Amino acid sequence: MKKFKTLLAAGCLALAVTACNTDTTPTKVADPTTQEAQTTVVDDTKATQAPADTTEAKPEDTKATEEVKPTEAPKETKAPGETKAEKEEKAVITLADEGKTTVEGGAKDCVFIEGKKVIIQKPGTYVVSGTMTDGQLRVEVTKEDKVEIEFKGVDITNKDGAPFYAVSADKVVIDLKKDTTNKLTDSQVYDFSDGDEEPNACLFSKDDLTIKGKGTLIVNGNYNNGIVSKDDLKISGGDITVKAAKNGIRGNDSITIKEGTVKVDAIKDGFKVSNEEDAEKGFFLMESGTVEIDAGDDAIQAVTSVTIQGGTVTYRADGKDIKCDGTISVADGVMTEKTK
Repeated sequence: MKKFKTLLAAGCLALAVTACNTDTTPTKVADPTTQEAQTTVVDDTKATQAPADTTEAKPEDTKATEEVKPTEAPKETKAPGETKAEKEEKAVITLADEGKTTVEGGAKDCVFIEGKKVIIQKPGTYVVSGTMTDGQLRVEVTKEDKVEIEFKGVDITNKDGAPFYAVSADKVVIDLKKDTTNKLTDSQVYDFSDGDEEPNACLFSKDDLTIKGKGTLIVNGNYNNGIVSKDDLKISGGDITVKAAKNGIRGNDSITIKEGTVKVDAIKDGFKVSNEEDAEKGFFLMESGTVEIDAGDDAIQAVTSVTIQGGTVTYRADGKDIKCDGTISVADGVMTEKTK
């Protein structure tokens, strides 16, 4: 009897062990794709350590990715991408006679050629070179648009009008490229068969005009004025020579000179600003640069003010050196009369 009880107890113990193994097996194989299922069958301790091993691997991967980014980012944002974009936007215009002017570049569809007129029709940057013995470079964009034109060896003559005419724009910028000479020449007679009395200058803009750069610009105004902007005119660079049958350089709203060398030989006024309606306009301002004036009338004429803060001005005038009903402010030693 005692022996029977012992055998019975041993059998119960075996059944209990088998039941434990049966209960735990589904837990260990519930997710056969995880490392936990593979290791916990052998040892429960390894099952608790496996997630820790996986967790440690992730930060190392993330850290490696973070270390690569700083070295890759500059490569994606460097200037070559910008240069490529600029090339795609620019149109390269090579002027020639007899309709042989060519336009190349990503923005070539922005330029329209009509007879002897080369017309810029959309905002952007344009590179112009070449010679036209009877033609006109023209800007016709909206009043909200800006056009920048790089002069790289331009020579335009117009036999019955202005060689450069900005009909409409918010602002036109002419950039005189370094080591280039650019020339604009008109005739003594303009054709106004359409009834308009403009343009009345060799280089004429109905809107804001800026001339800058390190190249040379020669303007021969045989009909009337040399350079005219009907809004604000700014000169911030370049070697500019103007000869005019009337006024040399005229800005209706203002003239500002910041840098550059400007020589004016005019039958009438050298520089003229004529806006009498706006109290904040009608001024001449020179901050720096070199100006030389030969004028058959006044050297500088303005409405509201003439301010010469720096640079040098030498002049010869049959009229006044400065004519202005407003304020006149000239720094000492800046403006001197030419010796005869």
